[in-house]
Amino acid sequence: MLYFYRMLSRFLEYITLHRLIEGDDTVLIAVSGGVDSVCLAHLFGESPFQFAIAHCNFQLRGEDSDQDERFVKQLAEKLGVAFHSVRFNTNAKSDESGVSTQMAARELRYEWFEKLMEEFGYQKLATAHHLNDSAETAIFNMAKGTGIAGIRGIRAVNNQIIRPLLFAEKEDVLSYAQAKNISWREDVSNSSDHYKRNYIRQNIIPGLLQINPSFMKGFAETSDRMLLAEKGLELLVNQTRKQFVKVDGQQISLSISPFGDETAYVLLHELIKPYGFSLRQAREILRSGMQSGKEFFSEDYWLVKDRERFVITKKSFVNDQVLINADDHLINVGKMKFSIELLQKDAPVSRENHVAMLDYDRLRFPLIIRNWEPGEKFTPLGMAGKKKISDFMIDHKIPLNLKKSFQVLVSEGEIAWLIGLRIDNRFKITDRTKRIFKIEFNTSDV
Repeated sequence: MLYFYRMLSRFLEYITLHRLIEGDDTVLIAVSGGVDSVCLAHLFGESPFQFAIAHCNFQLRGEDSDQDERFVKQLAEKLGVAFHSVRFNTNAKSDESGVSTQMAARELRYEWFEKLMEEFGYQKLATAHHLNDSAETAIFNMAKGTGIAGIRGIRAVNNQIIRPLLFAEKEDVLSYAQAKNISWREDVSNSSDHYKRNYIRQNIIPGLLQINPSFMKGFAETSDRMLLAEKGLELLVNQTRKQFVKVDGQQISLSISPFGDETAYVLLHELIKPYGFSLRQAREILRSGMQSGKEFFSEDYWLVKDRERFVITKKSFVNDQVLINADDHLINVGKMKFSIELLQKDAPVSRENHVAMLDYDRLRFPLIIRNWEPGEKFTPLGMAGKKKISDFMIDHKIPLNLKKSFQVLVSEGEIAWLIGLRIDNRFKITDRTKRIFKIEFNTSDV
């Protein structure tokens, strides 16, 4: 019994230390029927916390799966708490999604847990991950290649998900079960080397324990250090993002100034990772020098070095032509929304870039909005002669990856507006203007 009280004491201390449960939180416990989750349920049963039990029957082991469900239901009845269960056709989900059975099961259970929490008002979801699970995760991540977060292993708190057993080794859990005379269900798949994590559990961890019997304690200390390093990096990334990153419509602009040292590629990677760029690409970006025009691509984004900044834009641009008729009032072009008005000549003139006010009687309908084409020219407002659009953009320091995203408003083959930059001088409002064609796009949508 002494071991039981020590385990319970450590359990409560860990919850308090990491603030896993606060106030009147009601916790939903995911219980499979295995020793880890069953012991977690018993520890909650000896604690002052309000909780309920949830069990997923993935129907992967025939009658064994059904017996697991009955066992967990009886456990909930014994502990006097609410019981929720669900049955999934996991193999069908795996085939439909093209993912492994394990991944399909994970997706199904967490979607269901989220619905349960919302429906019944549970504030936290507790899973029975322990220290060995965290070490296995770290080793698995390192085998694939990882960063600080991967070496850290499993976090005690991840949004609403809590892991109150992360302080304990597997042997601690088994000793607690024996001390309390707790019964549980065995999943034979856990002893198979077929799954990569099971291979780590059955072969790698025992080898590391032979090298150092205190490996788990050493890993726990390493995990704590990595968590502190991760938090420090998050703080630095957030400060850098706030100071040096600007999001303006279609483009994300990042000042080059914090990255003068090649070793800063880790920081750069954290900032561009949300756009699909890899750590290797971050290193290549800094190694390539500060020459303007250098291009890098992720699956969906395009990064260009442009003078004293990196500019990131989506790779997809609108290529279809959209017609504007004389009686149109609202036009959608991709994510851009254009509103159109016909005004009298004495209307106040707007000089904002997202607005064009043109001489209505100079226009020939239908107008066309389309992407500009290489070699095209127009007569920028205030100029007498024509100028190539590409040269105009160079003069105005438009980054390479933004140039292709610009569009033009065309009237009978003549460019009336380089949208967002400059109207054509031939369509400007003059003393002879009788009616004004006003077109503007919603800047919040571009």
